[in-house]
Amino acid sequence: MTDNLTVRTATPDDAPALLAIYAPYVTDTAISWETEVPTVEEFRRRIVHTLETYPYLVAERGGEIVGYCYTGPFVGRAAYLWSAETTIYLRPDCQKQGVGKALYAELERISKAQNITNLYACIGYPVRADEHLNSNSADFHAHMGYRLVGRFEGCGWKFGRRYDMVWMEKRLSAPDEQPAPLIPFPALERQAQYAIRPIEPRDNAAIETIIRACLDEYGAPHVGTAWADPDLGRFSEIYNTDGNRYWVAVDETGAVVGGVGIGRLTDTICELQKMYLLPPARGTGLAGELMTTALAYARQHYTQCYLETLGNMTAAQKFYGKHGFVRVDKPVVETEHFSCDVRMLKDL
Repeated sequence: MTDNLTVRTATPDDAPALLAIYAPYVTDTAISWETEVPTVEEFRRRIVHTLETYPYLVAERGGEIVGYCYTGPFVGRAAYLWSAETTIYLRPDCQKQGVGKALYAELERISKAQNITNLYACIGYPVRADEHLNSNSADFHAHMGYRLVGRFEGCGWKFGRRYDMVWMEKRLSAPDEQPAPLIPFPALERQAQYAIRPIEPRDNAAIETIIRACLDEYGAPHVGTAWADPDLGRFSEIYNTDGNRYWVAVDETGAVVGGVGIGRLTDTICELQKMYLLPPARGTGLAGELMTTALAYARQHYTQCYLETLGNMTAAQKFYGKHGFVRVDKPVVETEHFSCDVRMLKDL
């Protein structure tokens, strides 16, 4: 019964409707282990806090909210960053109608896009089923592909009796040796505004303007940097040979907002080149998408990727480090960018 059901991002203004769904779970069940119903103001604060990093979704039918779900940090320590804890609540009269499945399907899609690899559900579990708790939640999660990974006996006390708690896990992807950076949910939503494609002749002037503007922004010298490259306005031609590619990022209007290139240095080493974004496109996750695109191509042709940057571009250096680049003491290959005083290398 998912006809006319829509799933959207929650807003703070949804707090009264969501609290109306949640309150009976606090007062009448051991599904929630809170013992006091939060205020609307507190519930609104929780929504805002969650949306700073994670998705908070509501399901609507006929203009009424019938359920909601969200993810949050698992444990909260840095090493757990690629794992998240799930929460879901449905209006009682809308259970077993596909609402929970629709909410979780969208939650998992977003979590994968954020580069989250593991989802966990912390679920109250009855020693013996009673009027306050049964195994329905655990059964639902099992149906959604979660598996039991732990049980804590008698750790909850509510309504004058003990309840167990179980942890259930769902793996969204196999863990990589080095996981991709977590993309905060707001950045993921902004990232959807952009597309990445190979450069075309019509893009040459725009990307030249962007590169010059970014170099001026950081006070870069015009000599010994990309500013002085004689081919700065001919990327569609220069990067159209084997082992050389350039991509541009465009916004919803088709305007170029940045780009990145891979250029050949030797038979085994390439260079990450001309990676620049206009300020509005920064912090959206777009830089990570450009990097992923460039490195995927580089791995098909080379064994190492080199780059040169400026010492005052500290945010860029941190970004490169997250993607596996490490600093090296001297140039791998002599380039014309003698003003670039930071050099980094990555094994592909």
